[in-house]
Amino acid sequence: MRFLYISNSKHLLYPTRDASTRYRCFNPVEALNEMGHIADLCTQQEFSKRHLDAYDIYIFHRPRYTRRLERYINRLNRGKQISIADYDDLLFAPELASFSPIVRNGHASIRIARKLHQNYLAALQLFNHFTTSTAPLAEQIRDKMTTAAIAVIHNGYSPTWLRHAERATPDATVVTAGYFPGTSSHDHDFAVIKRPLEKWLSSTLNRLMVVGPLRMEDNQVTQASVTRRSHVPYHALPQLISQCDVALAPLEATPFNYCKSGIKFIESALFGVPLIATPIPDIARFKQGGVLLAHTPSEFNEMLDLISQDKAGVETQRQSLCRYAATHCSAKAQTERILDFIQSIQERTRQTEAGVRSAPYTTHKNGYRIASAHGALERP
Repeated sequence: MRFLYISNSKHLLYPTRDASTRYRCFNPVEALNEMGHIADLCTQQEFSKRHLDAYDIYIFHRPRYTRRLERYINRLNRGKQISIADYDDLLFAPELASFSPIVRNGHASIRIARKLHQNYLAALQLFNHFTTSTAPLAEQIRDKMTTAAIAVIHNGYSPTWLRHAERATPDATVVTAGYFPGTSSHDHDFAVIKRPLEKWLSSTLNRLMVVGPLRMEDNQVTQASVTRRSHVPYHALPQLISQCDVALAPLEATPFNYCKSGIKFIESALFGVPLIATPIPDIARFKQGGVLLAHTPSEFNEMLDLISQDKAGVETQRQSLCRYAATHCSAKAQTERILDFIQSIQERTRQTEAGVRSAPYTTHKNGYRIASAHGALERP
């Protein structure tokens, strides 16, 4: 099959700057090509008439509404091609705009955030087929598009990135916790563990490494224990992650954070670093893989203390974390789910064209099934 991914990212020329485009577009494009399909990538701004007959499957990542997009989607819908809207963030809920990270962190007003969400929602309503990075996001789309076909396609790592990763080892004389905010929208998230961290850092043997933009007031207790790094290229992250004994992923309790993905576990586990995280659904699914779930700020402190007291035990867990992430978290594994989803859509299209009334469920390989009433892929 021939795939075209259409990204709305402004960082397409510099994909390592944009985790969203990297995980939702570049990684599956790489996996599809390795599997023998044809997969290309362009921006929504570059997408034009010349693309309309060149591919079988069109996957629009975070599409923004324009009249031109509406014309193109209508044309694709009249043809034999399949168009899918893909989401990895809660961008289409104007009623929740006050909880948006850009509002919470002072980057935009509620009015502007609501207008942005309305635009994303208008684009969403052009589609009948959707993929999301998490189950809560799928539920959000289901609330707005009750008859849509939706598949949860989790984020997966790139084997090329992993093969070229440069690794390091933690300092044996101290215990280092790492915090890796990818964007400047995590100040409120970090505030969740501010006090537990201050308590933990009061020990001279404990250290904190912060990589990325973060507003943080270092007091006299923590100033000497904190290492700050500004934004680094994505290929440089493995070396910094692997210097840590533990990584941290706190999240403020908001509807937006509830829908986020478990990328932080994937990126830390691949290098044998345990993660202490707020138990949002897409993080909690890795419980068997070794993620450490902290339901309260005090639990973050307790788990940090346990790691400090048993650094040797952490070393023995590194290999199992690496194996789990390498086996279960690849982009290729998730790309196979995309192919199952497309097969489901094609089969139901053939049934409709043949005038055959579909059964309540049509089962497909790997155990997925599509519900005729709701169009939702599920595990039986």
